[in-house]
This record gives sequence, C-alpha cells and structure tokens, in this order.
Amino acid sequence: MAEQWTEWFEHDGKGCPCVGMYVRARFDEGWPRELEGVCTGNPVPWNWDLPRQPGKHWGKVVLYRIRRPRALLQLIEMVENLPERRRVKA
Repeated sequence: MAEQWTEWFEHDGKGCPCVGMYVRARFDEGWPRELEGVCTGNPVPWNWDLPRQPGKHWGKVVLYRIRRPRALLQLIEMVENLPERRRVKA
C-alpha cells in the first residue's frame, strides 16, 4: 500500500499545527528548502513572530502536508471492502 499525503496547506505563521505527525514542510528561504519527518514543534520556523537565530539557516514554513499513517489507510480500505449487509428473515 503506497503512502498517501494530504494536499498542501498554506501555513499562517501562528505556530505548529502538526506536532508529532509525519510531515513534509517547505520553507520560504534558507537551507533546506524542504524537510520531511516527524514534526517536533520547533517553534522558530513555524512561528513567524519569533526572531530568526543568527547563524541558523531556517526559513519560515510556508507550506506543509501530512502523511496519513499506513494503519489509517488499511482501516479505510477494510471499511470500503466490507461485505454487503443482508437482512435475515425470521
């Protein structure tokens, strides 16, 4: 079963909405321009009001998407393939 991602969400710069989730984030500048992994909630790239740290190359997160866990995809598939429910005559 292939991994599945949500659509890209535009980030508003008001903190991290996806702590603990597996995400792919795109930055407006700096290096790297895109990262993928479990989001730790590092506030600097997610909260645009925080001052940038000297010597750090983090830009601001402008786009992000979340990977759906394989277990969730398996549950969706199981529900979609449930046998048809039949009424038994008494």
